Amino acid sequence: MVEIITRILEYLNSLFTTYLTKFVGALIILLIGIVIGRVLGKLLKRMLHEFEFDTFIRKTTPIKLSLEEFISHLIEYIVYFSSIVYSLSKIGLVSTVFQFISLIIILFVILSIVLGLKDFIPNILAGIRVQQKENFKEGDIISIQDKDSIIEGKIISLNLLELVLETKKGDVIYIPNSLLTKSLIKKSKHSNKT
Repeated sequence: MVEIITRILEYLNSLFTTYLTKFVGALIILLIGIVIGRVLGKLLKRMLHEFEFDTFIRKTTPIKLSLEEFISHLIEYIVYFSSIVYSLSKIGLVSTVFQFISLIIILFVILSIVLGLKDFIPNILAGIRVQQKENFKEGDIISIQDKDSIIEGKIISLNLLELVLETKKGDVIYIPNSLLTKSLIKKSKHSNKT
């Protein structure tokens, strides 16, 4: 009986030592990855700044985003992600984590699409209705009365998503078609000038 207990304890000790070694190794890999990611990100940002990368991009393209910061953070996060994946592979959890991350990404994409289409579909349907029932044309002067405000102006363009008005002051106002179906609209006159 003592021999069986001794073997069980030896087995548990070796099992615990194996998992503890794997866990410590994974933790060390993760910490090294964090340090390398930060150092590499800061070094890359400093190098891009020395070469005046943002200044060059702003002169040659209409991009106003700080690409120095974006690229350095991108590289930093790639190193972080790689170290996380490698440390998880040491523990043996890569497939489970990848399935979880894939599920989160798919849910995020679906949510983004749904939120993007939330206003798009009603505006398209309202745009079809407005173009079929209402006789609005470019150059018409209309007033739109919503709950608390009245907007008056000349129609610059009308498409399936929105109506573009120019007010007497010269302001350009974009009105979603879904708002047109909920508002009182008066057509004042038709101007032949475009």
